[in-house]
Amino acid sequence: MTIGNWKDHILVDCARCSKPMGYHVETVTAVCDECDQQLKNAVFLGNTKANAIPERLRGLKTIRLGTQAVDINGEVLDPKEYLPLYIDKSEEKAYDDIMRNALKTIRRG
Repeated sequence: MTIGNWKDHILVDCARCSKPMGYHVETVTAVCDECDQQLKNAVFLGNTKANAIPERLRGLKTIRLGTQAVDINGEVLDPKEYLPLYIDKSEEKAYDDIMRNALKTIRRG
């Protein structure tokens, strides 16, 4: 496959955000640069109930639900029940602070 130059590109939709972008072949799996960067900076927190970001974490600006959760053995979980939870690397400290404070509260009784 020859990539060529920008004149050879066609418009396709990003597989994650559906934003139109230039690409060199017809595809349904390509992601835009913005989504690609988000994926590289994503920190997996764990699986959570579908459509339910935990209350204590809702203040995080970059928290988001993924599209497909898997269990510890790699088995796919029903997306109607569980989804993966992610934040951006830039909020790792804020997440740690929230979780430490929650643990202190639990320990106090």
